Amino acid sequence: MANDLIVPPETAPKGWAARMFGRLGGRRGGSANSSPAAENRGRHLFAESAEKQIHSLTQRLVADDRYVFVLLNEAVEDIEDRETGQAWKALEAQMALVPAGVVQVIRSDGAVQPTELTGYYLDRCAVTNQQYQRFVSAGDMTTWRFGPRRSGPA
Repeated sequence: MANDLIVPPETAPKGWAARMFGRLGGRRGGSANSSPAAENRGRHLFAESAEKQIHSLTQRLVADDRYVFVLLNEAVEDIEDRETGQAWKALEAQMALVPAGVVQVIRSDGAVQPTELTGYYLDRCAVTNQQYQRFVSAGDMTTWRFGPRRSGPA
């Protein structure tokens, strides 16, 4: 039964960076004729290249105000802790932590109900038109739906 829970690495879900670049980190099969030293050298060069690509990706995400993607749980296996420093700085500068706690919520029938909320981050400032234009230009509107759906003519 416990063996049913083991997922082989080739079928395990991959993080977003691994899906973007393919499996990074030097996991390539060697040829039958290659020596262990040559195979290790090739792995080392591939791992260095992958590390540079990840570093470049994290820098671009932070520069484009997409630093949250660097900090996602899905990125843990692909991005080293040392790569997240700039993303944390951007998050602290641009977002505020709303701490966990109990909030008094007024229900539709007028009754007050204490509700426990988890902590979350909230943007300190509203999104500017320039930021929104960059978001739209990047093509993200095709994957996200915002605002009410229109049911009648525009």
